[in-house]
Amino acid sequence: MHQSHRGHGSYTHGRGRAAGDRPGRGAPDRRREIGPEPCHGRNGSVQRGNDPWQRGLKGVQKMEKHFKTIDSIVWLPHRYAVGQTFYKFYEGLREKKILGNVCPECGKRWVPPRSFCPVCNTDIKDWMEVSQQGHIESWTRARREFYGQPVRPPFLAALIQLDGTDCRFLHLVHKPGLDLEMEKDVSGAVSKGQRVQAVWKEERQGHLLDINYFEILD
Repeated sequence: MHQSHRGHGSYTHGRGRAAGDRPGRGAPDRRREIGPEPCHGRNGSVQRGNDPWQRGLKGVQKMEKHFKTIDSIVWLPHRYAVGQTFYKFYEGLREKKILGNVCPECGKRWVPPRSFCPVCNTDIKDWMEVSQQGHIESWTRARREFYGQPVRPPFLAALIQLDGTDCRFLHLVHKPGLDLEMEKDVSGAVSKGQRVQAVWKEERQGHLLDINYFEILD
């Protein structure tokens, strides 16, 4: 049974009464028999997430399920702050420029840019415009719709490494005249190492898809 305390709601870990109880008064401290009391917040309310009783007591029978559950997909539109680094990157895309940055310590060149180097953990402040050509490191063909798809399938996506950079990023690739419904045609037309070139949208809004796709040149 929970007893109110003087002080900050602390309790003793040995024998005796709770801190603040006056000797000789009140009921005996029975908490040692049943376990610790709940944790309290600053306003004295019980914090259920930290309540030791809520973490499970031996011998307590679980409530039987008496309701029906239904599988569902939650659609949660949201906005987020991109931060200074990606803001500058997106503004470059609006101007048909692919911006990256270079680590002053190890010299790695990152696209998309980083606020710090993932290799040596050094802050990065030096920017550069990188080539709009590169090569395919790996690729895949999407045939079915999925949540968060950039465009409606079928489409090709690839990890692309731009010339003069030390990392890869994911984007759409396209080859004129290629029928994406025909698996054999796609497998024979797309491969690792192929050269690609950025193709821009006419109207740009500062988004990664301002690059419409990377066209396969080979």
